[in-house]
Amino acid sequence: MSELTVSVNPPAQSGRARLWWIVLVVSLALNLAAIGTVIAHLIMGPPPPERIEGFSSLQILPRGFVSDLRGERRDLVVGILRKFRGEFRARRAEMRANTEKIATALEAEPYDPEAVAHAIDQFSATGRLMIDGGVLTVKSVIEVLTPDERKLLAKSIRARDERRRRPRKEQTSKSETN
Repeated sequence: MSELTVSVNPPAQSGRARLWWIVLVVSLALNLAAIGTVIAHLIMGPPPPERIEGFSSLQILPRGFVSDLRGERRDLVVGILRKFRGEFRARRAEMRANTEKIATALEAEPYDPEAVAHAIDQFSATGRLMIDGGVLTVKSVIEVLTPDERKLLAKSIRARDERRRRPRKEQTSKSETN
């Protein structure tokens, strides 16, 4: 007698069927990504307008420069920055208080132009103190830099300034290609 064997394993997929399966999975992933992008745009709204730069944009030391330093050299520079941190925090708080004084003077009835001018002068004086403190900090950092670190700082400053000069759309398209 002969035995009849039945195979319980399904037939192996052909190469063509496997290719279609991969194409379907990739297509699904791309569709989900597109749907996610549309939903994110609807939730988040349009991109923000171009940035208006203030005091923080006038910093001489780019953040990336400090990040590029390593080990003991970075610790030295960070230590100098920390030494001045308390003063900067106090000045920023003073700047916020001065802007509130300006707003209060603008709303006052009867309007007193001298009070507004005084509040603006206080704001300006604090701003000058912040700039002077920043200059002192930068000078203290530069004094301890090696020639190679000074060159790295110059390169970081130029790179930051170049990024700021590029229109926003160009920056976005370059970051997408990288």
